[in-house]
Amino acid sequence: MRPRYENPIDLENEKIVANEIKKRFRLDLKKLPIDYNVDYALMSNSKIRAWAEVKSRSCKSTAYDSYMISLNKILRGLWISQQTDRPLFLFVKWKDLTGYCKIETITGLGWGGREDRNDWQDLEPMCHYPITNFKTL
Repeated sequence: MRPRYENPIDLENEKIVANEIKKRFRLDLKKLPIDYNVDYALMSNSKIRAWAEVKSRSCKSTAYDSYMISLNKILRGLWISQQTDRPLFLFVKWKDLTGYCKIETITGLGWGGREDRNDWQDLEPMCHYPITNFKTL
């Protein structure tokens, strides 16, 4: 079984972004169980309108040309999006801003991940989404 690395700081950062989403788009957010592989259902009038994956990074948005995210996470997010006919969004909080983009396809397929936790499962196929695709929240 894969270790769960979500820690209290990650969850607090996620809540900060969730509150930004709620204020900007006037939506209710419902945290999803980890098995969904997507963080939130975005809702209005008690109906799910979209899905959201929320990330937080300790660098500025200008540090890299693209945002790297697990192919598995994108595949699962796109599956739920396609099965429910609801869009999937990726929200990222960087040190200088919070941005978002709509995820409709797999792009920039490569290999990558983290090497600081000594977990071989942290290196995997990754998608790269150009930072230019992100809008400021």
